[in-house]
Amino acid sequence: MDDLKGMTIVTVDDSPPVLALINGILQIRGYTKVQCFSSSVQALDHVQKNPPDLLLLDLIMPELDGYEFCRKVKGSRATEDVPVIMVTGNRDEQTLSACFEAGAIDFIGKPFGPAELLARVESALSLKRSNDQLKSQLTEIKLLSRQVQRYLDQAERIFTNIIRREAPDAPNVKFMISPAEGVSGDVLLVASTPTGAQHILLGDFTGHGLSAAIGATTVANVFNAMSSKGRHISDIMFEINIQMRLILPTGRFFCACLIAFDYIKGKTWVLNCGLPDVLVIGRQGGLKRRVPPIATPPGLAPVDCQYDKVEQIIVEDGDHIYVYSDGLIEANNPQGEMFGERCWKMPWPVPPMPTRGSMRYKRP
Repeated sequence: MDDLKGMTIVTVDDSPPVLALINGILQIRGYTKVQCFSSSVQALDHVQKNPPDLLLLDLIMPELDGYEFCRKVKGSRATEDVPVIMVTGNRDEQTLSACFEAGAIDFIGKPFGPAELLARVESALSLKRSNDQLKSQLTEIKLLSRQVQRYLDQAERIFTNIIRREAPDAPNVKFMISPAEGVSGDVLLVASTPTGAQHILLGDFTGHGLSAAIGATTVANVFNAMSSKGRHISDIMFEINIQMRLILPTGRFFCACLIAFDYIKGKTWVLNCGLPDVLVIGRQGGLKRRVPPIATPPGLAPVDCQYDKVEQIIVEDGDHIYVYSDGLIEANNPQGEMFGERCWKMPWPVPPMPTRGSMRYKRP
C-alpha cells in the first residue's frame, strides 16, 4: 500500500482532538499529504478548489453539517469523484442510510481505533486509484476512437477518389456500386491492352476501411500497369495475389473476377476468384452459361498460385455478362427476404437494369 501514501486526504471535524487523533494515526502510517480543517465552510472552499483523493467528514458540525457538505461535493463536476467517509458517533440505521443517500461510500463510528481508520482509508484510496486509472483508460480509448475515425474518414476519401478516378468510361460497360457501409470494399476497373483487347475486373474486399483503401490502390496500379503491357489475366491475378499477401491483414482477402475480351480473335476468358457465379444471359433473356468461382481469392492463395483456371466462354452479339459481388444475392426483396441464389433463376430483363453491387457488360 506504499503507493497510496502520496495521495491527498482532507479531514474535516469541528473537534481539534479528533483532528489531531486522525492526523497522528495517518502520519504514523506514512501518509504525507493530510490536511485538517475545523471549519466546514473553509474546508468546502478548499476542497472545491483543490479536490483531494479522500475526504474524512464529521457528520455533526455547526456551520455546515456533513450531509450538506457531502451533497455539495457530489453535486460539483470537479469533486463528484472524491470518495467521502463519514465520521459519526451515531450508528443507528436511519443515520447511516442518510449518509449513503448524501453520497458517502463508507463510515467510521466514534470512538474508533487505528486499525479501523487505516483499513477504511486504505480501502477508499484503493478504490479511488482504480477509478482514476479506469477514467484515464477510458479517455485514452476515446482519443484512440477519434483517431480511428479519422483514419476511416481518410480511408473513405482515398477509396472514393480511387473509384472516381478508375470509374470505367466504356460504352459497353454498365455498372452500379452501392456500398453498405461508409467505405465500400467493391472495386471495378476497366483497361485496354495494346492489341485492342479489353480487361474488366470486379472485386470485393473482405473487411472495409483503411485496408480496403490501401488494397484498392494496389490492385488498380497492378491491373492498369499489366493490362497496358498486354499481360494475360492469369499473370495479373498472380501479381495481385502476391501484393494482397503482403499488405492485407491476416484473414482479409480480395474476391475478384477478371474478364478478357479479345474482339479481334472473338474470344472471351473468365477467371473467377471467389465472386458469385458469372452469368451469361442471351439476347432473348435466357441463362446460357454460369462460370462458378474455381480459383482461390487473392490474399488467401499461396504466393506461388498460378491462377491458370481460366475458362473460355462463347459470347455472341447481344449477349450480356453479369458480374456481381455478394451484395446482389444478399440484398433483400420488399418482404425483407434475401434473394440468395434464386437470382440466377430470375427473369433477367433485356436490356437489363443495373442492380446493387453488380456490373452489366454488353458486347458492342
